[in-house]
Amino acid sequence: MRSIDNSCGNDFKHHRSKNVAWIIPRLVIQGARTLESLRIAADQSAEHTEFLEEVKQKALYADFDSKSSWNEPEDQIDEAFAGYLVNTAESLASGEAVTEREIELWIEYMSPSYGAPLEHQKISLSIWYAAMRQEGHWEEGCIPVESFLWGE
Repeated sequence: MRSIDNSCGNDFKHHRSKNVAWIIPRLVIQGARTLESLRIAADQSAEHTEFLEEVKQKALYADFDSKSSWNEPEDQIDEAFAGYLVNTAESLASGEAVTEREIELWIEYMSPSYGAPLEHQKISLSIWYAAMRQEGHWEEGCIPVESFLWGE
């Protein structure tokens, strides 16, 4: 398999870059149906990424706060919110495994547009979807890809 662009490897190492997608179900519930309406989900500096990082820290580690008291994970995160996070993770991780060829196609079509203006990235994404369909890796969903990308 080909190597991944170094910026992607660096993103994988940082926690906030892995905290972006958890907000997607909430955005969809609120009516998001286009790439533009989901854009915040890819913003590593958005507030929701820091919030989830704080939640993870509180859920995993005991801490001693400025009031001279211990904060234990079971006292920091309630069961309902923990359940919501687990359900979100399961829904985002469901589906078929991504194949090596699908990753190769992503690298081929999307790597050149990293850092490019959004319109250029949308064109690259549209071409990637077409290649995925052509090779039998993608089926059209309830929202056509072009409508999702361009908001039509």
